Amino acid sequence: IPRLHIGTKILVQQGLIPAIDLLSVKNGEKISLAGLVLVRQRPGTASGVIFMTIEDETGVANIVIWPKVMETARRYSYYCQLPERSR
Repeated sequence: IPRLHIGTKILVQQGLIPAIDLLSVKNGEKISLAGLVLVRQRPGTASGVIFMTIEDETGVANIVIWPKVMETARRYSYYCQLPERSR
C-alpha cells in the first residue's frame, strides 16, 4: 500500500489487516482486523448469528459472528468503538 493513513499504519504495526488487503487473504487463514462499526444486525431468523460491517481508512469489511464466538467477544463487539476481530 503506497499511502497509508496514520491510523492504518498503527493498526498494521499491531499485526492487524487493513480492509484493502482482505482480498489477498487465503480462505481459512486466521487474521485480525479492526474498524469502526457501521452496521450491526442480528436477524431473528439467523439463529443468533450477527452480521457486522466495519470500516477502516482503506475500506469496509463484512463480518459474520457466530454465536459461540459472540459469547467470548460480546464485550468487544458491543462496547468498544474500535473492535478487533479475528477469523
